[in-house]
Formats: sequence, C-alpha cells, structure tokens
Amino acid sequence: MTSSIRSAGFGDIVVVRNPRNPEKLVVKRIVATEYDHIFSDPARSFSSIEVDIK
Repeated sequence: MTSSIRSAGFGDIVVVRNPRNPEKLVVKRIVATEYDHIFSDPARSFSSIEVDIK
C-alpha cells in the first residue's frame, strides 16, 4: 500500500480508515467524481436515487 500525493480519480481504488472503527480499513473504487451524476438501476434496486457529487 502506498500513499499518493496526487488526487484520486475515476477508477482508482482508495484505502482509508473506517471512521467508526479506526482499527479497520475500508477499500472503495471511485465510480464518480465532482459534477458526475449517479443513477441506480431500478431493475436491480428497491429505489431509484440521484446523487450529485460535490
């Protein structure tokens, strides 16, 4: 695992400490960046929401 100075972007994988349990790590892939819109697939979800990343 390395620490990067550059900004994370679309497709990057980030590892951060869990804010609720700092002893654990959380791993996530970035699927949207600022000004992107995310839509859930109603066929695969119980609800449909739009989230603006700011």
